Amino acid sequence: MHHLMMRHTPDKLGQYSSTAVISWAFNWTEQRFITISEKVADILDYPAERWHEAGFWRSIIHPEDREAVMKFCTEQTEQRVEHELYYRIYCADGSIAWIQHIVALSATDEAGQLISRGVFIDASPQMEREANLRTAKEEAEAADRAKTDFLGMVSHDLRTPLNPILGFTSLLEQGDLSEEQREYVQAIQSGAERQLNLIDKLLEFTRLERGSISADHRSFAPILICQQLLREIDQLNTGNQLKLLPYTKDGYGPVDAGHIIKTDLGMLQQILSNLLTNAAKYTERGKIQLYLGSKYDHEKCWFYFAVEDTGLGIPDDKKESLFDAFSRVDSSYSSAHEGMGLGLSIVKRLVDLLGGEIGFSSHFGRGSRFYFSIPSQEVVTSGSLEKSLIQTAFHQSQQKVN
Repeated sequence: MHHLMMRHTPDKLGQYSSTAVISWAFNWTEQRFITISEKVADILDYPAERWHEAGFWRSIIHPEDREAVMKFCTEQTEQRVEHELYYRIYCADGSIAWIQHIVALSATDEAGQLISRGVFIDASPQMEREANLRTAKEEAEAADRAKTDFLGMVSHDLRTPLNPILGFTSLLEQGDLSEEQREYVQAIQSGAERQLNLIDKLLEFTRLERGSISADHRSFAPILICQQLLREIDQLNTGNQLKLLPYTKDGYGPVDAGHIIKTDLGMLQQILSNLLTNAAKYTERGKIQLYLGSKYDHEKCWFYFAVEDTGLGIPDDKKESLFDAFSRVDSSYSSAHEGMGLGLSIVKRLVDLLGGEIGFSSHFGRGSRFYFSIPSQEVVTSGSLEKSLIQTAFHQSQQKVN
């Protein structure tokens, strides 16, 4: 009976023209139609006289639908409720058709017999379209899963040979090399590291697509994470001015080392790292500012993060698809700014996993601002942080022992 669809439908008849429907009146006491449009013969193959026979309607309802149809119609009619349902019937030639059954009025007549008035509509074309859409959706989902599986498999295969390349170049670099040879080795190592970074992003994306990543909530001070990430970006020698600033708008207040968040540390680091790296990539000798704030809202503690730059910015025609996988700001920048367009897609999925929200604003040629807020899974005071870290360390040591 999973095909059967039933619902209350007030004022449904007015939506259809008289040529599109088969009108009828059904006597529930005698279990037969007392009137039915002659058009029933054209649409459902049976002549009108057959429908006047007691029990005929029930007999042609598909066996898998029959019990539920009769039960639903009886209950709704006794309650004098307008209703609608879709079900299957057997046509005279043995084929199966879908009909839309609409009841607009139920009342007792002068003889005390319960009469329903309504229409039948041939729903077979509609059901065929919906079935085709479901099939197309299932095929698209299967193709998407196959793509994700393929990307995961290929990523693993591509990653494997890079590890020995990095290992051997590291050994070579420690040897007695000329300046020219050292430059060649460093070029190999730099290229392999960039390739490894791209593959790691692809692997991360496939894991997120498969839903095989879940949040591991732990307590930590977010300001320390922000300071650490800014130091790492500063080591890239991008020539940009880096600042960590408090966010004090929209009810948020400044954050210090005593403010503790409970969320997934690795996910938060990856979100911020991707946003900061993107800002550094598209900003040449400008400013990159990381904002941090917190507030209590509806008995929850929220933390706000924003990365603002004075870099390239995003064209208006690229904004709508910015968080889509493999989306790039502009293919003309591909040679200067390496990547596959997965960073922001990964960021969006990670923020969603943490129960947060993300957005951005940007002016092409003037810079961008990416901001997100995430809830702390538990309000943790700075005094309880030490206890939390000790418990985490003990848990990790127990795992190693086991």
